[in-house]
Amino acid sequence: QRIAELDRTKPLWQRVEPRYFWNRLLLQNFMKLGLDQLILPIMQGFVRQAECVVDNVPFTFTVISRRNTNHAGTRYNTRGVDNNGNVANNCETEQIVTLQDGAVMSFVETRGSVPLFWEQKTDYAGQYKPKPRLTMARDVQAVAFKRHFDEQLRIYGDQVCISLVEQNGAESVLANEYREQWQIMNHSSIDLVAFDFHHYCKGNKYENLKILLDQVEDKFFKL
Repeated sequence: QRIAELDRTKPLWQRVEPRYFWNRLLLQNFMKLGLDQLILPIMQGFVRQAECVVDNVPFTFTVISRRNTNHAGTRYNTRGVDNNGNVANNCETEQIVTLQDGAVMSFVETRGSVPLFWEQKTDYAGQYKPKPRLTMARDVQAVAFKRHFDEQLRIYGDQVCISLVEQNGAESVLANEYREQWQIMNHSSIDLVAFDFHHYCKGNKYENLKILLDQVEDKFFKL
């Protein structure tokens, strides 16, 4: 969606968002020498396009998903938020519908680790799913939490946040602190919806996602 705001007179690498420029460090010398034609930014992600028909209306459906370079890491070893408000393993996904008359519609969503300071360390000795543990006091959490959502609002505008963690059990410490920090921040442009994904969809009962869709449908139309 933001590509329309770019200055197309600049070289390609200068138009790429640094958050998704995975080989930037490898190309520093080329940038310094002005070898713009040799600089090809690499994105880590997924792109697919398909021709579809729904209710006899043909359209082209495009999905572009890209992983953020900030606070990236492996599962369990990289969790939560950093001091700058970057959440672990953040991805941005854009869904684009292009009609045959040229009309284009787009919806952007992001996903990432719960925006709190927390860890989930495993001993690699059979403890497959260790309990999450908060690692900072509430006032410190609030600073990074706010930085994260300030950046989300700056880039994407109003937010509907969906918390998929367990509302009971081991992950409840994250669910509860997430809601506490959201209430402390008290921002009218950020809504929070809790949906215990494992509880509702256990045993591949993905039809229960309709419960979530019913909860957020009106909120999405207001974005």
